[in-house]
Amino acid sequence: MTENITWQDFDKMTDAAATLLSRRNYNRIVGLTRGGLTFAVKLSHKLRLPLTPLTWQTRDGERDEEALLDITLLGGRTLFVDDILDSGKTINEIQAIMPEAEFCVLIEKPGKFKTSAVSSIVKLQQDSGWITFPWE
Repeated sequence: MTENITWQDFDKMTDAAATLLSRRNYNRIVGLTRGGLTFAVKLSHKLRLPLTPLTWQTRDGERDEEALLDITLLGGRTLFVDDILDSGKTINEIQAIMPEAEFCVLIEKPGKFKTSAVSSIVKLQQDSGWITFPWE
């Protein structure tokens, strides 16, 4: 089963994220490639924060640990942005290097992974299978 997210859905979710996060005083947004970049760009404009892309793809095995270490040296509050929270592997790996990292995801699939470091815009009650975003 596939769930298709429309541009209108995406705009509503991004507006909700901006409202939720607007008072948290972040210094920057880090968009996780590939899925989190579109959301990160739009959110960085809404919150007027600089954006740094970071290659961190647990599914494809690509991780730029050196770039993440550079981000840790910047200090301040950093918000990591991704499209989907599924297993929590990405968050676990980043928090192992940067324990104070905070995250925002568009969609959180149901599962056993729970942490207060994640703001989820949509929490699914049941796993609907593959989710397709309008830019895919």
